[in-house]
Amino acid sequence: MICGTLSVAVCGQEASSTEAIAADASVRQFIESNCLDCHDTATQTAGLSLEALLSQDVVRNAEVWEEVVRKLQARQMPPQGAPRPDEQSVEAALSRLVARLDSAAERNPAPGRTDSLR
Repeated sequence: MICGTLSVAVCGQEASSTEAIAADASVRQFIESNCLDCHDTATQTAGLSLEALLSQDVVRNAEVWEEVVRKLQARQMPPQGAPRPDEQSVEAALSRLVARLDSAAERNPAPGRTDSLR
């Protein structure tokens, strides 16, 4: 297998810190402050531990992070009754998180099925 053309995660190597969500200090701080009370390794509300995903390759966990973006955009998280961050913090974290996901997608495109229809 030629790893030079494949993502780091596919080759089984540890991702560099620049490929992880945690590499963006502002996003990491937002996640730690607003999400880890429920979505840490010990609690895993809804079976989700964002704590475990912070230092992993974005590409490997893109679907999870995209779902986090959807929940934040819809203002479903943090849930009602839980302390909520100010709107500016949510928008800033969303912007940075989307930018990191977009950058990872550009480096590692997943075009889906490319077969021609017959």
